[in-house]
This record gives sequence, structure tokens and C-alpha cells, in this order.
Amino acid sequence: MYVILKNKRVTLAIIGVKKNYTSVAIISYLLTKVNSLNLKIKRLYLDRGFYSGSVIRWLKALDIPFIMPAIRNGKTGGINQYLKGRKSYKTTHTMNEGKDNEVTFPLWVVCKYRKGKRGKFGMEYLAYVVYKVDISLDYIYQDYRA
Repeated sequence: MYVILKNKRVTLAIIGVKKNYTSVAIISYLLTKVNSLNLKIKRLYLDRGFYSGSVIRWLKALDIPFIMPAIRNGKTGGINQYLKGRKSYKTTHTMNEGKDNEVTFPLWVVCKYRKGKRGKFGMEYLAYVVYKVDISLDYIYQDYRA
């Protein structure tokens, strides 16, 4: 876990991840380290490896603002059903991970034109789980990449 302050990146905590560690346990450990330093989290950025219903539910319960890319699974349904059109937009999505394991979250879909980057043309769709973050839809892609 690191903090960005005045465009400088400072590492605050590191954890060695073992096979039996859950994503929630890893984030819990790192957040306890940050809390011990009396830092307030304005926005938590997570990579796609943390995309799961349990992590989203847990972060929402802690009321921590976060941004996380959504993973596209399968050919249809899931996140793929939102990846269409020519304009970026906001919606909500409900993820089911079993019988009683359901979570609803805000999903922001960003549409970008590839313009020949990496030899590809046409529309590129990016989906983000965004919770309690005060940022514009047009800027979310640049903000997450930075």
C-alpha cells in the first residue's frame, strides 16, 4: 500500500501474500497499518485482482471511497451486458456469488476511441466499480491510470 502526496509515491505497508489469504484479509491488514499512522483515506485504488463481491461489500460497510476496475467474465451477461453504446455512463450492477452472496454497486462504464493505439481501432470499453468518489465520469480513466 502506498500513498500519493504532491505527486510523490511513498510506500506505507507491504504484505507477503500466501495462497490461503483472502482479499479481504489482505486489505484489512493494510488498512490497519494505515490507521495506525492516523491517515485519512480520501480515495482507495484497487487493482482488478481485488474485484469480488466480498471485497466490495466489505469496503462499502467500512464506508471507504474506492475505485476498482470491473472484470469481464464470459461472453454475455455480467459486466459485458453494459459494454455497448457510444457514450460513457453510470449504472448499478448486482453481482451474485452464490445463494446468499449478492452485492449491488455503482458501475461506471467509460467509452474510448482507440484511434489506432496498439494497432487497434474502434471503441474500447472500461468498467469501474466506483463508491462514494467525487470525480467526473470523463476523468475517471485518467485518474485511475495516474
